[in-house]
Amino acid sequence: MHSHAGCFSIPLPRRRRPFSVNNPSDLVDANPGNGVCETAPGNGVCTLRAAIQEANALAGADEIVLLSLPPPNAYVLTILAQLTITGSLTITGGGASTAIIDGNRACALTLES
Repeated sequence: MHSHAGCFSIPLPRRRRPFSVNNPSDLVDANPGNGVCETAPGNGVCTLRAAIQEANALAGADEIVLLSLPPPNAYVLTILAQLTITGSLTITGGGASTAIIDGNRACALTLES
């Protein structure tokens, strides 16, 4: 009688790379849900709005990293549309003096649970 120990693998959730915001403009994502934060195909420009749209379109937890900007260090929301975060999202920046999200008195950032 032969006995074989059963081998199996448990797939672990793959951690996505964070979306790195590299442009302070307020532009939409070219293709939300494709896993790439870009305002146009192949341009490599990732804005805060585009990163949030991409994160909203993907299942699971996401992370957005706000890269250092030259002064005034602000990500100014200029599109007159509500920006809603619909899932688990961590936004990391260099601190209150180096990563400012400015609603421009016209835009709302809404967190939904």
